[in-house]
Amino acid sequence: MVLKYECRHCRDEMTFIYNNRNKYCNKPECQRALVKINIEQKKSIHKAHHKILLDLHETHIEDLEGLESGHHIPLKLLGSIEQNKPITALLPDNTNRVTRLPEERKEGFLSHLRALFNGIKTGEKNSFPIYADELEAPLSSAESSLLGNACATCKGYCCTGGGAHHAFQDYPSLQQYLSAQPEDITEEDLVEAYRHYIPTESYRNSCVFQGHHGCTLPSDMRSFTCHNYRCSSLTTYQQDLAKSTSELTYAAAFDGDTITRTNIFDTQDFVPLLIVH
Repeated sequence: MVLKYECRHCRDEMTFIYNNRNKYCNKPECQRALVKINIEQKKSIHKAHHKILLDLHETHIEDLEGLESGHHIPLKLLGSIEQNKPITALLPDNTNRVTRLPEERKEGFLSHLRALFNGIKTGEKNSFPIYADELEAPLSSAESSLLGNACATCKGYCCTGGGAHHAFQDYPSLQQYLSAQPEDITEEDLVEAYRHYIPTESYRNSCVFQGHHGCTLPSDMRSFTCHNYRCSSLTTYQQDLAKSTSELTYAAAFDGDTITRTNIFDTQDFVPLLIVH
């Protein structure tokens, strides 16, 4: 199956490269629409940024009210809150719901996996999209932990891009996985290995492996894209981390201009907060 992409404004067909870049084609009217949307998003982000600082610092932190049931702020993190200027991470919220994963979606992914495997083994490859050519250098342990916590705040918004049957698996990613195995594995071995990690329930209209608590696949079985990709919000947070001497983070997921979820974390602790409206 060849995936098709279309411009969100004019609906004309696009290549994967352009679609992955910004979802809008190069027509002047479509680029103007994109600029307008970006301006509105920046206004929403600015409004959300102001609100999160007020909500978290003045309400949650000073009064220590608003912790989710069963959670508390560890003493070490509390000390960090009192001494450090926090970094703010604002991320889009995955508003999809977790539902029972249909059998046809499971089999759709496994069929895609079989086709990739046979293409690699026979050299007769289909015209499947290549989402990423190579695996980028790994992050430091601290940076990986912080970015992972930020992703946990948005509940995997970017994983909705894997909502077809592909889970971003492509020839380069699968070739890397197969090459890393101690011995050759059969098609059925591969299929059963991945089938084992397909959850009974996953986020609707998202990647088949996006379960209640994030990706159900072990790291070495995920695609290059899953390892490499960072949304613009996560990239901004990563840049802010590089400029800061603090790892203390106030993170919020937002839907439009409404904050839907907030967390406080550093490399050691992760504390969910309730939203006070």
